[in-house]
Amino acid sequence: MKTIVTLISATSLALFANASDADTPVEVMTAFYEIADERPFDPTKFAPFFASTFDDHDPQPTGGLESGEDVAGFFAALAAGSTNSRHVIDYIVPVGDDKALVRWQFVGTHDGNMFGFPATGNTIDISGMELWEFKDGKISGLWHVEELATMFQQLKAQ
Repeated sequence: MKTIVTLISATSLALFANASDADTPVEVMTAFYEIADERPFDPTKFAPFFASTFDDHDPQPTGGLESGEDVAGFFAALAAGSTNSRHVIDYIVPVGDDKALVRWQFVGTHDGNMFGFPATGNTIDISGMELWEFKDGKISGLWHVEELATMFQQLKAQ
């Protein structure tokens, strides 16, 4: 499955110049992660992906993502803190007609300020799983689990 997703990912920007060109949740999320891993990161490219209402069903204790702009800000922080970071997609699979399940690994080098941690040169390597929900072809919700405690340990100077 990883090979299939990689082949789709390599062509997704050409096929889906914006989220409205994608037909299925899997296609939307494939294009989404291509844009998330572009450097330099451009948060304005995330706008077409999101519905005007968005619900983070699993907010962190410090607060949740309340909009597409918040999601873009989160990915901008990741890109600023690790300029060579990328998501290694294990799989993107449909769940019903209105959801896509994504299993990923986030890897990179901590070479910039990330969430208040100054650059250490440490390796970042965490995994996560997200269930993205769609309404009228746009992202309207998210359930997510990621190894944040592991990432924060990796961001500390050793």
